[in-house]
Amino acid sequence: MSDERWRPLHVRTAGKQAEYDAPVHGIPSYLRQPLIDWLTRNYLCGDPAFGSLPSPRVLHRVEVVLRLGLNWEMDAPGAYFSLLVVLKRDPQFFLDVVDLALRDLGDNGAVSDAIDRLDEMLRDGASAWMVAPDRRGLAERVLPELAESARQVIQSGSRAGELIAQAWRRIYGRDRDPSGGYHEAVRAVEAAARPIVVPNDATATLGKIIGTLRSEAEKFATVFGSDLEDFKPLDAVRDLMSLVWKYQRDRHGTDDESVPLHVSPEQAEAALHAALTLVQWFQRGFVRAAGA
Repeated sequence: MSDERWRPLHVRTAGKQAEYDAPVHGIPSYLRQPLIDWLTRNYLCGDPAFGSLPSPRVLHRVEVVLRLGLNWEMDAPGAYFSLLVVLKRDPQFFLDVVDLALRDLGDNGAVSDAIDRLDEMLRDGASAWMVAPDRRGLAERVLPELAESARQVIQSGSRAGELIAQAWRRIYGRDRDPSGGYHEAVRAVEAAARPIVVPNDATATLGKIIGTLRSEAEKFATVFGSDLEDFKPLDAVRDLMSLVWKYQRDRHGTDDESVPLHVSPEQAEAALHAALTLVQWFQRGFVRAAGA
């Protein structure tokens, strides 16, 4: 895929594209006012009950969820301006407010274009953050192709898609939980593979699904067709599933001190990428029952 992003002439002629595109953490000065305008128009003053005035309901929501007391001496307008002071002073709090706004707005038709504009603004400003694939919060920026792949699975409306969305938020979101994200990634693979491999067992774990693919391999096929002399495509699928399943080593209690209490962020990220591939393969029929 070609990179269609425009860059200033002096950047292109000096060969400084990599420096220009380097991800920026926090809220750089050039993004501050555009993001304030976006929040004001679509969230803080976007309540139809109050027209274009600050919404007391939304401001109270920000206060309570983010544990910040605002100045209400001049009612909602005063609280709004006191919030702006904090936004300009604290970049991490600013990101929390944007994250909360996405969570509260959802992805309905009325705000879809606004969310697209926010994502474009963050991308063009080289922010280290992007709108998450489920459009319900901020997430660490990844390759556009990977985000689009996740978005397609999430928008399928399937149970596996819901679990991928949860895994993504826990692994790439503002509140990191690698172990929880890994767990949701495993559940996503289970949800996608179970109807194909063990359709009559609604509670089958990933371990049982893998075992069935091993013991009843003749009942399943892949898009690659027949086996090669020294390679079986179904084995590769099963091995990737086993990698994801076996290395979730914190899922059981044990006295073995060599077993980590939590998976690492890198392991959780790798598991999510593998789970995303596996979910797509089962959903799109790349792995299917023989004869289907």
